Amino acid sequence: MGLAFLFLRLLLAFIFVRAGLARLADLAGSRQTLRGFGVLLALAELAVAVALIPTQTAWWATLAACGLLLLSVASIGYQLVRGRQPERYDVDQMHKGIVGWLKLGYHLVLAAIVAFMLWQGQHNVGPGVLDWLAPLTTVQRVELLVAVVLFALLLLVVWVQFHTLSQQ
Repeated sequence: MGLAFLFLRLLLAFIFVRAGLARLADLAGSRQTLRGFGVLLALAELAVAVALIPTQTAWWATLAACGLLLLSVASIGYQLVRGRQPERYDVDQMHKGIVGWLKLGYHLVLAAIVAFMLWQGQHNVGPGVLDWLAPLTTVQRVELLVAVVLFALLLLVVWVQFHTLSQQ
């Protein structure tokens, strides 16, 4: 169960980083949608994402994530119950779109996952992200770092080539 919680924490961190960065990238759309709270929400999402990584702050970050998700569910649900489908900046699709029942379901599923993690308790957040590095020797850690850097460079080269070819 510990690895499952680690995976869920990393998945939530990814979702919140993506949402926060998307809101910061389109401050005008976020600000229009949230009436001035776009920057604050983006920073809150990024702070939650960062706090989900270390085990010391993971439970508190999960609690904050639950709060943000429940606010989103309440906001979307209120609009849908009143028969409105407002245009809203959709960070999952990186464009403006109509908020509907599917979006509400998505947020409810995320909130349920977060609620399950909260229910499991403060002392069962799973292992740390880098706990698996502890048994490695210094040489093995350096080799791993070099491999990660080379892999990142390879991905960068592939990305540049892909975008160069797509412009041709």
